[in-house]
Amino acid sequence: MRLKNKIQLFPFCFFMFLANFVLIEFIFIFFFNASFAPPFIFELTPLYYLSGMSNLQLLFLSLCVVIINAYLHTKETRKNLIRSFIPTAIMIAGVVGVMISQEFTITYLPYYILFASLLVSIMIDHNRILLMSIETDMKKTRIKKEKILPSKKPEKHIFTKIRSATYYFKRDKKGTISKSLDKDEDDLEKNDNSFVETINIEDDEIKKPLQKEKTKDIHEDIDKLLNIKK
Repeated sequence: MRLKNKIQLFPFCFFMFLANFVLIEFIFIFFFNASFAPPFIFELTPLYYLSGMSNLQLLFLSLCVVIINAYLHTKETRKNLIRSFIPTAIMIAGVVGVMISQEFTITYLPYYILFASLLVSIMIDHNRILLMSIETDMKKTRIKKEKILPSKKPEKHIFTKIRSATYYFKRDKKGTISKSLDKDEDDLEKNDNSFVETINIEDDEIKKPLQKEKTKDIHEDIDKLLNIKK
């Protein structure tokens, strides 16, 4: 897998990991009365500013925001990536509030790591949205070109080779006219009643589909010539 494809998978992997982590913490706290730690899982939304919210309620809201964000990244369409900016912005607002109000210490290091990961996710999602929009625009222009300029099938031009064939006709004593091909000139000179006609016919090797039609035309022309000679 290329490095670019690995980087594009970062938002999906990050939000899936965070959703599983918060879900496990919620199960342990709600069902097994575990300690309310780590503190950042309660501060993934800016609602912790409200004094009336309990830690369990804040944890449930954080879980909902993270799961929604992870779900939107499972189906990576352009609309889902745009919608994912809303839960990501809510999470950034909650983390930034703690970072501003508190001094930088090691205990608050997870907030900075979380903040940096969210910013990287937004940058990658924004880049993917731009690429998807370019692809959709290219598809639309391609469809418009196909509608405006429909593909025309190339016309098939049939070229035929014409060659000339010489028919030899002979009139016997009864007056019957018979034809033959490729007779010697000596036979023609001996027979006074013989005559020669040259007719252009189509080459059978070049144009086979029209052979029957052309042969019919040739025979008709020959019959006409015979009638004229009579």
